[in-house]
Amino acid sequence: MNNIIEIKDILIRMSELLYYGDQAFWGNILSEILLGIEDDPIDTKTKIRSLFGGMGSLNDVGLYKDGHILREEGIELNSLREKLFQLTK
Repeated sequence: MNNIIEIKDILIRMSELLYYGDQAFWGNILSEILLGIEDDPIDTKTKIRSLFGGMGSLNDVGLYKDGHILREEGIELNSLREKLFQLTK
């Protein structure tokens, strides 16, 4: 898989945003995926791609803090999701 460093950076930042936005479930998933990216980049690419699409997918995640929508962080998360999707094609 090309761009492993860029993908790692995106996964790290997305995890940070997800933890901050009360989405620890998704933060944990991305953190686990991050651990395997160098050992098996092809399998990791498949795992990442499986997170997109369908109900309850990574595409549906919103960020909240104390009951308030985190707009700026949500915009950043959306941008990172799009970039990650493109990098794992």
